[in-house]
Amino acid sequence: MIRSSSAAEQRPCKAQGVGSNPTSGTCPHRGQRMLTRFGVPLSPRQADLFGFVEALTPYGGASMEELRGCWAGERPRLRQAYLIKATISGTNERLAETDYRIVGDGHRPVTYRLIERRS
Repeated sequence: MIRSSSAAEQRPCKAQGVGSNPTSGTCPHRGQRMLTRFGVPLSPRQADLFGFVEALTPYGGASMEELRGCWAGERPRLRQAYLIKATISGTNERLAETDYRIVGDGHRPVTYRLIERRS
C-alpha cells in the first residue's frame, strides 16, 4: 500500500500525546502506575503502544518501522522488534477479557492494527 506524504504527515506519533489517559492506580507488585484501556489496566509501555496502534488503525495500521521510529527508542534494531512483539503479546494477554486485540497483517514488513473480535 502506497501512502502519500500528506497522509504520512497526518499520522500521529507518541511525541504528540497518543495514548495519554488518566492513571487508574498502581501495580500492587511493582508500584508503577497503571493506565486503563477498555477497562483493563496496562503498564505505561503497554498503554503507549496500544494508544499508538489504536490511533493509526484508521490509517491502515502501524508499520513495524513506524513503531520502531516513534515508540521503541534507540535500541538495536533486532531488539526493537523483540520489544514490540513482546509488548503486543503482553497487551493482548491483558485484553483477553475484552473484545479487542492487536493483530499483525501477516505480510512482511508487518503492520499492526487494533481489531474487535466478533462474538
